[in-house]
Amino acid sequence: MLFRGNRRDPGEGLGIGVSTERRGRRGPRALLAALLFLLVVGTFLPAAEHSFVNYDDTLYVTENPRVRQGVSPGGIAWAFRTFRASNWHPLTWISHMIDWELYGPNARGHHLTSILLHGGTAFLLFLIWHRMTGAFWSAAAMAALFSVHPLRVESVVWIAERKDVLSMFLAAVTLALYVRYVESPRSGRFLAVVGA
Repeated sequence: MLFRGNRRDPGEGLGIGVSTERRGRRGPRALLAALLFLLVVGTFLPAAEHSFVNYDDTLYVTENPRVRQGVSPGGIAWAFRTFRASNWHPLTWISHMIDWELYGPNARGHHLTSILLHGGTAFLLFLIWHRMTGAFWSAAAMAALFSVHPLRVESVVWIAERKDVLSMFLAAVTLALYVRYVESPRSGRFLAVVGA
């Protein structure tokens, strides 16, 4: 397992270890991960009742003609070329386009996407930390603290801050892929890490 074990292994000098030992029953881990996801949804779901705000939501979504066109080849190309709002974040633009395609001007759906991304991040952080350390309750506490910490509120409930919740979700996915690669190095798993 990563970060655990007394025996020397190939990754020891890097601060990581590779182990083939079983992780025990997955039921409690999956249940707690699901509860963390529900904690995020339950905490932030009231934000779905709010509308867009005049501060940057207009620039990013409601008055952005490219986003309002939904997903298209031209829109995707624009997302990779533009520095609108002084940022280069094509995946953020594409996520807003997908939301517009799905929900149109209904802010509830846009908020829901951010809430689900944050819930997915909490879910993954718990699983990753538990897998790396084997410390069930400290992994649960860390993920729960991250999930509902007041510093996360702005990123989750402000639609223009999609870049933050999306980047955290993608970082967690990348870390999960890396942990999987370290535990069982294969070229396909390494390519998945690089691709993420």
